[in-house]
Formats: sequence, structure tokens, C-alpha cells
Amino acid sequence: VLSRELHAKGIYPPVDVNSFHISDNPGEYYLYTGRLISHKRADIVINACKKLGRKLIIAGDGLERNNLEKLAEGADIKLIGRYNDNQLDSLYANCKALLFPSDEDFGLVPVEAQACGRPVIAYRSGGILETVSEGVTGVFFDQQNEESLINAIHRFETMTFNPLSIRQNAMKFDISIFKNKFQTYVNKVMK
Repeated sequence: VLSRELHAKGIYPPVDVNSFHISDNPGEYYLYTGRLISHKRADIVINACKKLGRKLIIAGDGLERNNLEKLAEGADIKLIGRYNDNQLDSLYANCKALLFPSDEDFGLVPVEAQACGRPVIAYRSGGILETVSEGVTGVFFDQQNEESLINAIHRFETMTFNPLSIRQNAMKFDISIFKNKFQTYVNKVMK
């Protein structure tokens, strides 16, 4: 019989941080990766990068791909479709920053980017508040629209970030931490 004293405790999903690497020479592109569906808001990223004239790579596929390709026309924006783990690691490690416009419960993608020592520019909502540290591992924007993202990109481009500090933040979500917390919880429940 489970104790009545047990309370719900969140254990974050694991990220195998050691399977990612830090690049010595990150590139000059911003990165968006994830499913291309409307609530992920890749349109905001495209519009912001298009207005700013910034290079953007979008990795992923989904129902919105055709619409997003049309939206990206005439800009330095590549939609590359599906990817394997090695390609994703390289995309993360070599980007200037990950752009994350979604409102997610947790969001593995920003933690994976941080595992590569890359900063995150994210919509200030949901689980991202627990995985990104303002000014240390990334920059937030407060409204889920292109103007707010443009302002965040401008702020980001005046800042410097330490890839090793960013990776250290990702270590809080490493698979080893997950296993330890999960085992501790199971042991507590089974007492």
C-alpha cells in the first residue's frame, strides 16, 4: 500500500548529454528543429529571420511544411526535412543559437542544444523556464510573435555565452540524473 504522504514529484525526461558534442567553430545560422505543426510556431521564426536577413535552418517535417516553405521563399532559410542523430548533433553544435518559439511542458530540444554548448532564444513559457537560465544559457522573449523574437535576437547578438557553462546546465537533465532520481523515487515508494 502506498503511503498517503507521497506527493506528486516531477522527474524530468532524460537527455543523453554525452552523446552530443561542442563545436570549436559554430556557424552563422540560427536553428529551429521539431515537428512542423501549427502550434510549434515555426512561422514566427521564419518571419523574424526573414525580416532580419538572418540565415536559418529548419530541421523537421510535418503538416505545415509546404506552408512554411512558401513563407520562407526569397530568404536565406533552408527547410531540410527529417534528420538522423548525427545530423542533429552537427546542426546543434554548429548553430549560432536555437530558436524555440513553442510553449511546451518540458522541451527536450532546448536541452539537447545546450548539451552542445549552444544558447537558446525561447518564448518565456512552460518548461523552458526550468531548463534555460536568462543571460547564462539563453535569452527569452515574452510574446509569442515575430517582433518579440526579433527584439530577443537583437539582445542575444550583443551578448556572449560560455559553451561549457551552457553544457553544464544541460547536465542537470542528463540520463544519469534521471536514473538516480527515478531509482530514489521508486525506493521511497516501495518502503
